[in-house]
Amino acid sequence: MVTQREQIFTFKRQIKDVESRLEHLYDALETGSFSSDELAPRIRRLRVRLERVSLVKEKVELLNSRACLLAKEEWVKRGADMVGESCFKQSPGAFAAVRQTNLQSGQ
Repeated sequence: MVTQREQIFTFKRQIKDVESRLEHLYDALETGSFSSDELAPRIRRLRVRLERVSLVKEKVELLNSRACLLAKEEWVKRGADMVGESCFKQSPGAFAAVRQTNLQSGQ
């Protein structure tokens, strides 16, 4: 299974490849090696590919950052639950009081 980090790395590599190819095509235009009519379709296709790969990479990065945020929130919640449980084990009356407060407030 490919991780999100590996996907992002692959997308970055693809972006660099497309940018390099575009640079070579632009150089060929500037030196007059080829006419713009000959290179325009290739340049257009590479630009579309660059845009698509960049968008997908951004989406994967966004999903990755969201997943990390959710994991951190879950970790903090579990940590708070563990601390709360250990406190309540030491004082059963405190657990009952918090539970009653939560029931009264509708939680």
